[in-house]
Amino acid sequence: LVWQGGALGSPNAWDVVTTVNWLNGVLPDKFFQGDSVTFDDTATTTLVTMSTQVKPSSITNNGSATYTLNGSGSLLAGTLIANSGKIVIANTNNNLFNGDGIVLNGGTVEFNQSSAASVTAKLSGVGSLEKSGVNTLTLTSPDSTNLFAAVNIKGGTLRPTTPNALEAGAVPGRFTVTRKGSTAADFVVPYTITGTAAAGS
Repeated sequence: LVWQGGALGSPNAWDVVTTVNWLNGVLPDKFFQGDSVTFDDTATTTLVTMSTQVKPSSITNNGSATYTLNGSGSLLAGTLIANSGKIVIANTNNNLFNGDGIVLNGGTVEFNQSSAASVTAKLSGVGSLEKSGVNTLTLTSPDSTNLFAAVNIKGGTLRPTTPNALEAGAVPGRFTVTRKGSTAADFVVPYTITGTAAAGS
């Protein structure tokens, strides 16, 4: 299915077997749980509102624009593949990606939720993972050893629940900062780590 939006009365609705806001090939269609969905540059709107839990097998962003997924619903998806553009996850509920998780393939995935929320997902690829807004996003990642994307905390708090949730290095428990570009000026890292590592661990 490819998102179009624009349905009379519910132009932004991503619901289940209700609103014809999608294309199935060349035919208008409704979303059924388990469908694979794509966002691209053919839509009439890039604001997508979820009022219930939707369960796509996969979500792929091939668009150059910024798509915003908001509403009181939630995502229970297998995989989110960000090939280009940006997807902003702005719903007010927790989200779960239980397959290959969030795969960054040059695109950006941003979490900007108006209330504290959690996301569970494997993380991998190259692109950008962003956290904005003033609230806390709790991240549980069963595996992020193949994540080489930039992680940008633009606002609020990103709270990993596993010690290697944002790591991609060869030595568990170690954060590595790699400098790119000119080395003519001092390199300042405005980052503070607090807490205590127990002896022997």
